[in-house]
Amino acid sequence: MPKISVIIPVYKVEKYIEKCARSLFEQSLEDMEFIFVDDCTPDNSITIVKSVVEDYPNRKKQIKYLSHEKNQGLTSTRNLGLSVALGDYIAYCDSDDWVDIYMYEKLYNHAIVENADVCFCNFQFAFKDKLDYYECTSVYADKTKTINSYISTVWTVIWNMIVKREILVDYELKSPENISYCEDFYLSVRLFYYANKIIKLDEALYFYNQMNVNSIMHGINLRAESDERWAYLDTIQFFKEKGVYNEYKKTMCWRVLKSTQDAAVYIDRYRDFLTLYPESHKYIWNCPFINNWKSRIIMLLLAFYPLRFVGIFIIWLRKLINR
Repeated sequence: MPKISVIIPVYKVEKYIEKCARSLFEQSLEDMEFIFVDDCTPDNSITIVKSVVEDYPNRKKQIKYLSHEKNQGLTSTRNLGLSVALGDYIAYCDSDDWVDIYMYEKLYNHAIVENADVCFCNFQFAFKDKLDYYECTSVYADKTKTINSYISTVWTVIWNMIVKREILVDYELKSPENISYCEDFYLSVRLFYYANKIIKLDEALYFYNQMNVNSIMHGINLRAESDERWAYLDTIQFFKEKGVYNEYKKTMCWRVLKSTQDAAVYIDRYRDFLTLYPESHKYIWNCPFINNWKSRIIMLLLAFYPLRFVGIFIIWLRKLINR
């Protein structure tokens, strides 16, 4: 069996997929499997992959091509790839991004030496003319502390890690197919929960492309906001079912507040903030995701019933001023 299976969803990435494919085929780790899943892409993305692999004949037998008959989205595409993956570890790579040629060898060796179920690294935001280094959360001896630290960071992604396949299989962990935003948070938190050991490699080995205008991250909308809220509430329910919610209550409430802070300052949407998860309101003051002090004050006023009318008046006044 291959040491690592990399699952690559493919949809409308013909401008970027050559760079992604070459970075994968040039990996220093030889024993790998590459699973390209065509999500009914209307462009030449798959043709480009098949052309690129001609330059890497030693990789041809390591490639699997899967396809959907109709477009089903990123999560369904990842799950299809997972269903045929054979690697000891699983990795996900978005087809408009690229990786350091030593990434998977370094992660794999580090995981094997430490006998870890999950090994992740830092990453870099790749802009047209610069790279911005992103330092991911730290790992602690106490796994609960690690998970809380992870939950309280902005970027909770899945593509900067390798995960033992048996964790995914044994606990039937898949990407949620009913959402298209915040799906990484949903899956990665559960992976961290079930993992016996989580480790970090302090290098930035993944390059997160910021130039693809088709990326969902360039079009956050009300649907994405709804998906984010669902992911958080479902994760809260997951922790409650496992009997550990109190250990993650504060940080999960922070995530809920993150998803409702925009709604709180609009006269026609503030009720979303009030009704979604009232338990989160007690954590408004110290929530690290609320960076705008005006939003924080409005949220506090709305949450404190005797002063709610003041908050509503401010929101109403704000709407009049911004007309």
